Amino acid sequence: KDAVTNSADGDVLLFTNDVTENYSESILITTDLTISTKYGARLTLVFSGSLGTYCIKTVNVNNFDLRNVTFVAQDTVGVANCYQIENSGNVTIKNVRIIDAPIKGLSISGGSNFLIEGCRFEDNPYGLYPIRVVDIQIKNCVLGFGDRAVYFHDNGVSNISFKNLTIAS
Repeated sequence: KDAVTNSADGDVLLFTNDVTENYSESILITTDLTISTKYGARLTLVFSGSLGTYCIKTVNVNNFDLRNVTFVAQDTVGVANCYQIENSGNVTIKNVRIIDAPIKGLSISGGSNFLIEGCRFEDNPYGLYPIRVVDIQIKNCVLGFGDRAVYFHDNGVSNISFKNLTIAS
C-alpha cells in the first residue's frame, strides 16, 4: 500500500514473485501509475472489514495501467465497489480478476479511452458498471453471472465495443 500511496506520476510497480496482501482499509490511487507482474507472477489483494464505499479507487488520472492483479472483497462491510475508477482516461486493465464484490466488481464513472481485456469478474452482483464513459473496449473477458453481468446506467455511456465475451454461471 505504501508503494501505491507514495507513488509519483509515471511510476511503475512491478512484482516478479507471487504476492498476497491483506488489507483492512481502502486504497486510493491519484497518480498516473503502472501496476503489473512479470514472469507469470500474480498479485492478490484481499480486502476485509469496514472499508467505506470501495476497496480500491483510482481517481483523476490520465494514464493508468493495471495488469495481472486479483482483487478479493472478503467479508467487507459497507463496500459497494470492489474497484472504482472515477474521472480518468487512457486506462488499461488486463488480466485482472475481481471476486466476491458485495455489489459492483468494476465501477467506472466518468472518463474516456478504457481498455478492459482478458479479465474475469466472479461472484459479483454487477460485474461491470460503467457510467458517463466514452470509448470503452471490453475484450476476451469472462463475466460471472450475477444479477447483471454488465450494467449500463442510462447516463452517457457511448462508443462501447465488446469482443469475445463469455457469460459464466
